[in-house]
Amino acid sequence: MISKQSYLLPLFVLLVSTAACQNKPNPTSGSTTSSKASTVAQTPLKAAIKAVYPDKDPAFNFQADVKVESGVIKTGDKIDAVSADGKRFTFVVVKIRNPFEDIKSADKESGTVYLMLSGPKDAVFNSNFSFVSPGAPVPASQANTKSTDGLFMAQIDGAAWTGNGFANSHLFYKGGVKQFNDGKPSLMLTFKAVNGPDNRQLNVLLTTADAKPGIYSGEQIELLLSGSPLGDEKNSELYGHKYPDSQGRNLKVEISSYRENGNGTATISGKISGFLSRPLGMAKKSELSIENGVFNNVVVTVYNGKY
Repeated sequence: MISKQSYLLPLFVLLVSTAACQNKPNPTSGSTTSSKASTVAQTPLKAAIKAVYPDKDPAFNFQADVKVESGVIKTGDKIDAVSADGKRFTFVVVKIRNPFEDIKSADKESGTVYLMLSGPKDAVFNSNFSFVSPGAPVPASQANTKSTDGLFMAQIDGAAWTGNGFANSHLFYKGGVKQFNDGKPSLMLTFKAVNGPDNRQLNVLLTTADAKPGIYSGEQIELLLSGSPLGDEKNSELYGHKYPDSQGRNLKVEISSYRENGNGTATISGKISGFLSRPLGMAKKSELSIENGVFNNVVVTVYNGKY
């Protein structure tokens, strides 16, 4: 029988749901594309990527939240996502949206915009990439980043799986959150599958106030893998770990490094291994293995007070 405190609780979903939602706001205003877009049309493009979401729309397969730093992005453009360590993927801009409406182009005065992109289905990219003009070099500001930073990579049930964070998906409440996890300090990491049709999401909760390096297990951790490897929303599966009601066999989370950045964030790296159990009879197997699970340089937003 599953306890009332198990499997990350609705509040955990609430804390990250607004970021996890891939739908953008409906039109509420008649704002127009920047009038200066034409004057920067010849400037090489550089756009910072804030978040990436896989999408199964027939017209596009990724959404990205971006902020243009130079040049202009227009619908129909081809653009490259590039990383400092040589990864490059080419996309077509199918649609651009600001918080209120569809727009035809965006420049540095447009603020954060949302790109709907058509490109390689197996592309794996995140905020360590930048969008540039086709064939353009990597921006100098990316010199110290790796394309795999911030990702979670593992063998899940014997198959390679990669998960990406998104806006507000990694949170550390050092003072705890009232009515969540019994008010205890909570470090939460969330990763969403990057390659369709897989739509699974892995939620990881550590009950700790300092996140010092070491191995966490038993009642110190709670995990939930939810969704479908085939993207079948009608047949979603749940596997998890909740002590003592539904424990995952030999499951452990190791923090290998943790560093406060001094700007309200911290950077964490670690490993996950063991077995997740089937909690509610909603899955085909009694347990699911996680092997060689690794996350490096994940940036976490830190809250010191009690909420």
